Amino acid sequence: MSLDQIRFTLLEQQALMEWWDMDRQELRVTFDETNDTERESMSRDLEFDSPMIPDYGRFESLTITGVSIMAESAADAQSWAEWRLKERIREYATTEHYANWGEKAADPFDRHEVELPTRTELFRESWKPGTTRPEPRAWHLAAAEDWNL
Repeated sequence: MSLDQIRFTLLEQQALMEWWDMDRQELRVTFDETNDTERESMSRDLEFDSPMIPDYGRFESLTITGVSIMAESAADAQSWAEWRLKERIREYATTEHYANWGEKAADPFDRHEVELPTRTELFRESWKPGTTRPEPRAWHLAAAEDWNL
C-alpha cells in the first residue's frame, strides 16, 4: 500500500477527505477552528485513534505532525491574514516593517485576494477610546503614526 493510499484511508476514517485539497496536499480549515499555533505555522497535528488499514489490521493510535493547512474560504483567508499581521506587531510599526509584516501575513493565502488594513486603519482599530490601557500593539502603531516613521 502506498503512503498516499494510507493517508487517504486515515483521512476517510476521520471524515476529513472532503476537506483534503488534492492539488496542494493540504487540509482546508476555517479560521475559527484553528488555534494560535496552527494559524502561525500553517500546520496541524492529526490524531488517529486505533486506525484500521484494510488488509493490514488495526494499529496503535498515532499522531501525524505538521500536516499543512489552508484557509477554507476567502473570508477565512482574510481573517487569518489579519490575525497573522497583528501578531507580528511587536515593535514600532515603521512603514518598512509594516509592509514586510503584511507580506508575510498574506503570503500563505495566494489562492485568495486578501486585503490587509493600512497601518492607519489598524492603528484606529487598535486604539480604543475609553479603555483603561491599550495593548502594546496599539502603542507600536501609534508611535509610528505620530512620528511618521
